[in-house]
Amino acid sequence: MRSTICIIALVAAAGANIDVDEGVLVLTGANFDDALKEHEIILVEFYAPWCGHCKQLAPEYAKAANALANDMSTSSIKLGKVDATATDNKDLGTKYGVEGFPTLKFFRSGKPSNYDGGRVSADIVAYMQKRSGPGYTTLTGLPETEPWLNGREGDVAVIGIFNDLDGPEAKVFASVSNTFDDIVFGMTSSPEIERHYGVNKPAVVVFKRFDEGQVSLIDPEILNSEEALAKYLLDESTPLVQVFSQETSGKIFSSDVKTHLLLFADTTTGDFAVVSAALDANARRFKSEMLHVLMPANQTDVMNYFNLSPQDLPVPMIVDMTSGMKQYRFSLADYPEGITEEGLGRFEQSYVDGSISPHLKSATPEDDEASAVKVVVGSNFQERVMNSGKDVLLEFYAPLCGHCKALAPKYEELGEIFRAVESVLIAKIDATENDIDHPNVDVQGFPTLKFFPGKDPNSPLDFSGEREVQSMADFIKKEATTKFELDGATHGKDEL
Repeated sequence: MRSTICIIALVAAAGANIDVDEGVLVLTGANFDDALKEHEIILVEFYAPWCGHCKQLAPEYAKAANALANDMSTSSIKLGKVDATATDNKDLGTKYGVEGFPTLKFFRSGKPSNYDGGRVSADIVAYMQKRSGPGYTTLTGLPETEPWLNGREGDVAVIGIFNDLDGPEAKVFASVSNTFDDIVFGMTSSPEIERHYGVNKPAVVVFKRFDEGQVSLIDPEILNSEEALAKYLLDESTPLVQVFSQETSGKIFSSDVKTHLLLFADTTTGDFAVVSAALDANARRFKSEMLHVLMPANQTDVMNYFNLSPQDLPVPMIVDMTSGMKQYRFSLADYPEGITEEGLGRFEQSYVDGSISPHLKSATPEDDEASAVKVVVGSNFQERVMNSGKDVLLEFYAPLCGHCKALAPKYEELGEIFRAVESVLIAKIDATENDIDHPNVDVQGFPTLKFFPGKDPNSPLDFSGEREVQSMADFIKKEATTKFELDGATHGKDEL
């Protein structure tokens, strides 16, 4: 049976000249667009051959691909994979925002969205089955609509009310309904439903179990644009203020909105009512600019990360995760009104205007004279990396990371190899204790290795090869911007 499935898969992929490995399409920069055109629904794994998590996923991924292919109702659904470290494929990783491995992206009619399902075959199959069908329920009248609405799972439901369910607005609505997993969608042309909810077709009505409860959309520009409608629904399905907890953290940090106003506060104190009112007011004012998150005092792990203690509360800060993680701290010296509607509003407006500078966390510099691997901290990053004129390989690590611990002895050996090369610096930075401000550095996982060319440190290169001493050494020898002698040979680029 397995060989039959593979033959069928090979025939199906032949038009796009795509190889198949255990039922999974092998995608490259040359055939990726063809695959998206040929297959309406496809899940793509961006992987690295050396990645342990990728190796663990591989058999489950292949099992899911074959299970889908062997079921006539899902045989058109495909699973593909891209070696994102291969030279010809790196542009794909950049295009689709791949910043760690494995990264899975769901494509429907060529449009990507993040995969947030499980990593075992049954979970992958269930996710793909759910996403392959219509994303909405057709509602014919009010008697079925109200039970559907009241009995829904999740906090948000959306009903599209149109004159023609095959019309342009309905097609936009149907397409957008397939891009949200946490919103329930219904669609109707019923005059009864239209009258009951007080709108005129075409319209979209959003029902939510928070904030104002119900809002209506009739703007034709938004109703006729998939991008605009998706953004509108994302904004409306996000509470003005979210309370951080283990249950809500996943949704908060997976949001497409990467700028967050965090208010660390003890909700049991007498002044909480004032700061809470200030947060609520500005959450509405700056809704399109950032998420607003209340961080209760019991979230000690998060407080420790930002070096906050209970005595510091309440503390507002803005965290910008669009490129790395930049912090902007609220200061009474700058906003003497305190955490009031006016003071907090001026703080947020200062961020929007670009008139405040980020707060950079830094550990104390170390005496690393005797060490082959130098220790960079936030306060000396500019001096030791950006302004040094040296070619710097910098490891971003976390002390508790198992992969970082496994890399440590190899990285030390690498440091010894280049210890005597004046133009090369092998260094590391504890990314949990130090922040840097660099527009082209966005560390999403540990360890991350970035090479800062001495003659152009503003354009760092990702090291995505095998984390072995020889591979890292060969990379430095190839990419170095200042020529050097090592082991009787000259290394570095000829021209820059």
